[in-house]
Amino acid sequence: MPNRRETFRHIVQKVAGRNASALETRARQANWLAHSHPSQARKLFRIKNRLMSQLFMVEGYEPTILDCVPTVRGLLLSVQLSASWGRLHVPLDRLAPRARGYVLNPRARIFRTNKCS
Repeated sequence: MPNRRETFRHIVQKVAGRNASALETRARQANWLAHSHPSQARKLFRIKNRLMSQLFMVEGYEPTILDCVPTVRGLLLSVQLSASWGRLHVPLDRLAPRARGYVLNPRARIFRTNKCS
């Protein structure tokens, strides 16, 4: 049997679950800290939003968007995490452009708009 080398793509797929779980944990921790420490909330929410943006790019472990709510600042997504089954909110405009190719849950409630993009 020949000695086959793993490709980068194969290695990324193999560790995707651990990476997604770590990103979800860090995002939940940043969210919790933001609510616990109002003086640092802006910085911590920014960290959470960056982590969520990265999480949307982990192939096979993308979170499910439950709701899309228009607010004064733009669209707010209610997101169910795939590994921990927790829920977080993230503004659509804070997601990286590559992460915006999401699929809405068919049962998602969309308020005062017909689409969420």
